[in-house]
Amino acid sequence: MTEWSEDGPGNQRPPNSASAPKALLPVRWGWFAVLVMVFGTIALAWVWSRPALYESHALLQVQFPPRYQSALAESPPEEMVLHQQVLLSHPLLQTLQQQLGSLGVVVTLDELRSNLQVEVLPNSQLVRLVAQAGDPALAPSVVERWITLYQQRFSQRQDQITRAEGARLDERVAELERMQQQVQQELETYQREHQIASIERDENRVMNRIRGLAESLDRIAEQRRRAEAERDALLAAKRRGEILVQAQDQAGIDNLSRRAVQIKDQLQTLEEQYTRRYLQINPEAQALQHRLRQIEAQIDERQRQSLTQQLQRAQRQVDSSRAQEQVMLAELAAQNDAVRQFEGRLLTLQARREQLALLNTELATLRNQRLAFSQAPRRDVRIHVLEPAVSSTRTVAPDYWRDSGWALLLAALLALALSILKGMMSARLLHGARLPAPPVPGPPRVIHSVGVAPLSVATCRELLRCADQQERLLIMLLLSGVQLREVSRLAWYHLADGCERLSVPSLPPRELSLAPALSRSLRQSFEGPDQRLQPLLVAEDGHPLSPDQLDERLAATAERAQLRDRDISGEQLAHTYLCFLAEQGAGLEQLERRLGPLPVDVLDPLQQRLPAGPARMLEEINPHYPALL
Repeated sequence: MTEWSEDGPGNQRPPNSASAPKALLPVRWGWFAVLVMVFGTIALAWVWSRPALYESHALLQVQFPPRYQSALAESPPEEMVLHQQVLLSHPLLQTLQQQLGSLGVVVTLDELRSNLQVEVLPNSQLVRLVAQAGDPALAPSVVERWITLYQQRFSQRQDQITRAEGARLDERVAELERMQQQVQQELETYQREHQIASIERDENRVMNRIRGLAESLDRIAEQRRRAEAERDALLAAKRRGEILVQAQDQAGIDNLSRRAVQIKDQLQTLEEQYTRRYLQINPEAQALQHRLRQIEAQIDERQRQSLTQQLQRAQRQVDSSRAQEQVMLAELAAQNDAVRQFEGRLLTLQARREQLALLNTELATLRNQRLAFSQAPRRDVRIHVLEPAVSSTRTVAPDYWRDSGWALLLAALLALALSILKGMMSARLLHGARLPAPPVPGPPRVIHSVGVAPLSVATCRELLRCADQQERLLIMLLLSGVQLREVSRLAWYHLADGCERLSVPSLPPRELSLAPALSRSLRQSFEGPDQRLQPLLVAEDGHPLSPDQLDERLAATAERAQLRDRDISGEQLAHTYLCFLAEQGAGLEQLERRLGPLPVDVLDPLQQRLPAGPARMLEEINPHYPALL
């Protein structure tokens, strides 16, 4: 086999290519020292030429009214952010710039804004002001003038708000008074036009007529109900056979009843004196009995006549009441339009009165607010200086020693890069004529002298023969381009097209076509749709197998196949499949398309196993390992 140098196949060095650059080392290091001195001097001069900045700070407290206290317990209100924005607003900074200009300090507005900072302390009512200046005595003066300007502007703003609030209250009170007068006038006009006042005082003729008709209708209806009740009672008594007699008929009936009693007493006396046979032939007795029957018949006849007269009188009363009720209803129906019109007017009047009452209530409340506001004008927010501006003798920017270290480091790196570039250009100019031409690409071949040798096809078949169902699937997946760590994440829903394609959950995801033997084994192991969400390879407890457990299963399979002297692992099987693809001419890019990203410890020895010549595409080679066909 051909021995290649460290540069890999096709990049052989000439025998004296390594010794030529060594002669230029003193020249490169000399250039490096000169460049470090030049670049270092320039960088240090730039670092130490920058002016120093001094910092001064002050602390303000924004005092809110009591109604904000609950909100401050959770987070500062939006007004805290507004204070921060106003402190850095253009008008305020422009005024500060003019005051500094009167002191002889010339600064642009952008420079002033960049040297001022406002920080709202979290969960508090505190604002921290920071100013930076090149003069340690100027920074506190800038902060003091900044605070004074803000307090003046804030006080003016509060006064404007107070005046605007008072004017708003006055305007609202005047508006409500105008509305109250207007509604009151409309109410009085409405009452006068529609005679609402005469209705309330019972002076409206139409309404009085309607009210009288309604009362008469109620009385007639009550009379009708009493007449019907009396008639129904008489009919019920007649059906039961009860005797109901009028008062004027009762005296005659009572007289007849007494006569009948006297006759009965005479007959009783005769029956005590004589026998029944004698009484039957006695004319006096016969006359008394005949008179008794006549009297009883007269009593019955008078009772029937009295009941009939009562029924007739009750029926006449019912008919009369109904006729009067119909007349009243007709008269009320004729007045319905007037009734509905007056009812609508009364409802309108009631609505306007309610509106007037609401206006009176709102006006009274607003007048009380205006009175309280005029007695104690409101200042919702106040600003207090908790810590005045102080100066500092320590510079905050720039950090000369830190920047000097970075400047020297960058100067050294730049000098080193330029020195290496000069050495490479010198070596190419001196030895470019003796560099050999690149070798002509030959047929694809793989060198197995570096790294671990791949397993043979016979060994893989022996492993498959001695493996159980899950171990067989594991070996086939490793010989199809799935890495060991990816096998643990596979589930049945990653399979498609009748177990002929596999979507590997990697980054980036990739899709593999499976060998016929692997597809058949997967279809045999698939139990149904309920299994789609389960892992592809599971332990006895139902959990997916980890990479270490998968290696243990492979070791057990190798022991059953009596391959104890071989290091059978997931990495060895993946290496076998990798060499199988490389032998067919697949390059590194094509290998990673099939197997996913490969670690450096695999790529380094693999570079010396790749064939010389152009790489072939995956579509041009057979991706199925021979043992799986």
